Amino acid sequence: SSSLSPDQFGSAQSHSSPDGTATSQDRSPLNLGFLKSLTEKRTTRDGNPAKRRGPKPDSKPALTRRQELNRQAQRTHRERKELYIKALEDEVLRLKELYSNVSQSKEKLLAENRHLKTIMAQHGIQFPRSTDRDDGGSPGAAGASPG
Repeated sequence: SSSLSPDQFGSAQSHSSPDGTATSQDRSPLNLGFLKSLTEKRTTRDGNPAKRRGPKPDSKPALTRRQELNRQAQRTHRERKELYIKALEDEVLRLKELYSNVSQSKEKLLAENRHLKTIMAQHGIQFPRSTDRDDGGSPGAAGASPG
């Protein structure tokens, strides 16, 4: 007898009996065609895998699901917006406090500067007179004349 490959062996045993019924060899564990049919994925006529159709089982209708997703997105957006506004308000408070501190420091330095200039003048010490903002006014206000 000749040797057969496993594929040929399965097909050689799948013959029908003379009365037209399948023999017990068709259901044999050595029938590889039977195993192949179990492992093959279902495909359509054009060879593409079959697609599941319709909604997922036990899922909400698409509109209800979409509305719920929109509500959740709105909720998270409102939360992010509130956090952002709170952060901005905190930053405004911090900057106001910083501005107040800087303004107080400026006023103290201007007062100290005026006091030192007064002491220098009392002792006859000459110092250059500048047209800068010695008095803390606007840049053009100290000794500027139109013209």
